This record gives sequence, C-alpha cells and structure tokens, in this order.
Amino acid sequence: LSKNRLSDVPSEICHLVALETLNLYHNCIRTIPDSFIILQSLTSLNLSRNQLGSLPSCLCGLPLRVLNASNNKLVSLPETIGQLHSLMELDISCNEITALPHHIGKLKALRELNVRRNLLCVLPEGFKENSQKKRKYPVNGSSVGADALLMPEVRGEWPNWFELIERRQ
Repeated sequence: LSKNRLSDVPSEICHLVALETLNLYHNCIRTIPDSFIILQSLTSLNLSRNQLGSLPSCLCGLPLRVLNASNNKLVSLPETIGQLHSLMELDISCNEITALPHHIGKLKALRELNVRRNLLCVLPEGFKENSQKKRKYPVNGSSVGADALLMPEVRGEWPNWFELIERRQ
C-alpha cells in the first residue's frame, strides 16, 4: 500500500489477521487505528514517510520484529515500547523526538536502532543494562550532549555497551 496518498489506514487491513508484513511507506497517514491490535501475526511494519505525530500504544502489543517509523512528525514514542520483546530493528530517524522512553532499554532482542536526525539531548539509562550485547545505534544528526555520558565520540571514549555507527545515505 506504499505511495498511494492514503490519509487513513484502510479499515479492511484489520480483517487480514494472518498478515505478517505491512508496508504503508510514503502516504499521508496521520494516525494508526487502535484496531491494529488484531494483527497478531504482524512482524514487520513500515510506516515511514507519513505524517504521524505519535504511535499508538497498541503497536506495542504486536509481535513486531521490524518497525520503521522514520520520516514522520513523531515527537515521542509510547512508554509501552518495552513490551515489544521480539523487536530487532527500530528506525525512528528523521523525526522530532526529544527523548527516548526509559523502557526502550527492555528491548532485549533489539539489534539495530536508528535515531539519527532527531532532537535528542540524552539517551536513556536502559542502554547500559545490555552492555554485553553488540548493537548498532546510529545517532549521527542528533544533538546528544557531551555531558550525557552517552556520546563517547565527544570525549574520545568507546564504552563496551554502545557502538556508534555512521550511516551515509
């Protein structure tokens, strides 16, 4: 359903209870209906390049492995984001997010988090909890402060719990 100038998610989508992948890329969608909770087989959701100001907490009750909500107008993420226990990739780049919820540190399966081009000033303490796992957290383009202890390139240190990578597009 990508590139269709949809302003709303078609209600018929929620009748597809076995749906595993949904691509709503490059539309004009402003809200995601709470009825998405019915899509209990959905593992990959692409909401990038829409007009979303927020993500509903109902998404956090899905078995998502991949969530792309880049290039929207998001200012925050749901506090229930930590309930996405299977989430491996989260792309929330190119939004207006100023802080990440503390519960994002509960995403034990998360392997890739792209937060570049947001308005971040600090990253949550939850990232330190999983220091043994090698993860990629692109944050270039975000304004994370040197005093946050989470921007090691500013101080020339590379903590073992955090790997910054730069992606050029």
